[in-house]
Amino acid sequence: MKFRRSPCVRGKAGRPVMLALAASAACGVLAAGCEPIASGPGGAGSDPTATASPSPRPTTTSTTTTSTPGPTPTSPPTPAVTTPAASPLPTSSASADTRTPVTVGAAHVPDGEGIWVEVVPVSDRSSLLPAATGTVTVHEGDKLLGTVTIEKKGSDPFATGELDVDLPPGYHSLTLDYGGDVNYQPNRATTPVNTPNVEVIASAPGSFVDGQSYTIEVQVVPVAGITGTPTGRIRNTENLALPPFEAALDSQGRATITIPEKPARPYITEPSQGHVYIEYTGDSTFVPNRAMILFTVLPSTAG
Repeated sequence: MKFRRSPCVRGKAGRPVMLALAASAACGVLAAGCEPIASGPGGAGSDPTATASPSPRPTTTSTTTTSTPGPTPTSPPTPAVTTPAASPLPTSSASADTRTPVTVGAAHVPDGEGIWVEVVPVSDRSSLLPAATGTVTVHEGDKLLGTVTIEKKGSDPFATGELDVDLPPGYHSLTLDYGGDVNYQPNRATTPVNTPNVEVIASAPGSFVDGQSYTIEVQVVPVAGITGTPTGRIRNTENLALPPFEAALDSQGRATITIPEKPARPYITEPSQGHVYIEYTGDSTFVPNRAMILFTVLPSTAG
C-alpha cells in the first residue's frame, strides 16, 4: 500500500511535519484499528502511522414508560351481621322430685251431701304403695270452699276425704290442690262437679211380653227453684238387651220412644224384672241427668 506524500509543513523548529493521510482503501473510516505500516526508507526516523479511532456508534436509548395504575375503586365493606348467641336455658339448682306423682279428683258424695275427693298414685304398682296423706284445698273460681284431710278408709283402695259443701243446682268447675307428702308430689286439677238441675220422668207399661214392641214416655223438667224449659235429647244407656235409641225433646221438654219388636229370648220362661236407663244429655243451662224405669218382662209363651 502506498501513501501519497503531502507537502511538508514546517514547524517552529524548522523540522518538516508530515501529515499522514489515512489510507482510504485498507482501513475503513469506522475500522476499529489498522496495523502499523512498516517504516519507509530511513527506518527509525519515520513518523508513526496514525491509527484511526472508530467513531462511536450512536446509541439509541429506548425509554419505556410504564404507567402506574391508580388505586382500584372498591365498594365500601359490608358490615358483618352478628347473630347474638342464644342465652343458655336457666337450670334449676333444685334436685328433681323423686316422689311418686298423683292424680286428684272429686265428685258428689254417692247418696249423700257434699263432695268426695280422692288422691290416686300414678304408678303401675299403686296398690302396693302406701296411701297418700295430707290435705286438698277446694276452690270454685276465687272462692275457697274448704280443705279436705285425706286418708285411707276401710276397703277404699286409695286415700279419700269428704267436704261438706252444698253446691247449688247447675254447672260447677272446681280446682283441687293437693299439697303432697313425703311419698307423693303435689298436684293441681280442675274438674267438673255438677249438681243436676233437672229431673227425668219416664214411664212404661208395668209389664210386656218379651220380644214385643212397647213405648216409653219421657219428660224432662227443672227442679224446684229453677225456671226454663230443657232442650236437647234423650237416649237409653246401660241396657245391652235393647237397641240404642235417641229422641229430641219437644218445646215442652217431652219425648216418646218406641222400642221396636225383636226376637223373643227362649231362655225367659217365667216373668222377670227388666229395667232401662233414660239419660238426658243436657244443654248449656241444664245439667245431664238420668232415670231408671223398672218393669216386668213376661215370657213369650205365656198364655
